Amino acid sequence: MVNMSKVVAIVSSPRAKGSSAALVDSVIDGAMGLSTNIIVLHSLHTMLIHGCNACGLCKIKGECTMEDEMTKVLGDIRDADGLIISTPVYFNGPCAQYKMFEDRLFSFMAADGSVTLPPGKKAVIIVTCSGPTDGAEAVYNHLSETMKFFGVEVIGKIIYSDENGKNPASGNDKIMSEAKELGKLFRTNYREYDPHYTMTRQSKS
Repeated sequence: MVNMSKVVAIVSSPRAKGSSAALVDSVIDGAMGLSTNIIVLHSLHTMLIHGCNACGLCKIKGECTMEDEMTKVLGDIRDADGLIISTPVYFNGPCAQYKMFEDRLFSFMAADGSVTLPPGKKAVIIVTCSGPTDGAEAVYNHLSETMKFFGVEVIGKIIYSDENGKNPASGNDKIMSEAKELGKLFRTNYREYDPHYTMTRQSKS
């Protein structure tokens, strides 16, 4: 029997060739390899998306009813086995595109507050910044807690500063290699996944 996993990658940075996008690409490269994984990439900055309008219809219908391209993203998230979540740090928080994505995860909560997202998902989180990584660590903690709330296990992270553009991730072979290694975790059959095997990668250079 062939083991196949669906991995959904979210690039929220508006910079198509920035460090966030480069690191996501490298994690995807590791996730693919010679595996049978299905990779779905969503670049939020290219999509017609809106924030949650608090209509509450998802609590009645069981899913978000807004008619924009985020509904496709949410459907892929529901079906995914693995997630690659990324954001740059803007004003000590995640970027606006990520925030719209996160707010729309509200549709994965029932009226009683219980989580309706199918369990068993794994995630790698990528947070990039231009200065010191203290703010990026705080953003990572926020993203990690959000994933945990929805029952998603965080299996690795990358926190990276490009030092105000002097050291973009795409030119840093070390961090790109480490990102690829993290992606290889998605080649595992999740029903046989070892929860004690978790890689964490962080770099300032």
